[in-house]
Amino acid sequence: MELGLKNKVAFVAASSQGLGKAVALELAKEGCLVIINGRKKESLERTRQEIERLTKADVHALAGDLSIADERKKLIDAALKTFGMIDILVTNTGGPPSGKFEQFKEEDWDNAYKSLLASAVGLINGFLP
Repeated sequence: MELGLKNKVAFVAASSQGLGKAVALELAKEGCLVIINGRKKESLERTRQEIERLTKADVHALAGDLSIADERKKLIDAALKTFGMIDILVTNTGGPPSGKFEQFKEEDWDNAYKSLLASAVGLINGFLP
C-alpha cells in the first residue's frame, strides 16, 4: 500500500519487539527512514538488522530508556542531530503491569506513569520545532 510516506523520518518508541517492531517494519516498507528504540541494545540491533534485511530501508537504532528524562533527552538530541526533524512519532511505551487493580502498589502506578505518559509527553515536547 502506498501511503505517501517515502523519505519521511519516523521515530518508533519501544520497537525492538511486538507492536512497536511491527509498526517500524511497516513504516520501513513504506519507504520511511526509521529510528527504532528500546532499552536492550542487543535485541534492538537484531531488530534493526531484520528490518533492513526485509525492506532494504535505512534503519537507525537508538538504545535508551524513555522513562528516564536524561536518557530521553539524549535520544531526542541524537535523532535530531542525525535527521534534523522527525516527521512521524510513534509513542509506543508500556503501561501498568498486568494483574488485578487491587494488587498494584503506588510504585506500580508511578512506574506506569513514567513509562507511558511522561515518556510520551517528553518525546513530543522534545521533537517539537
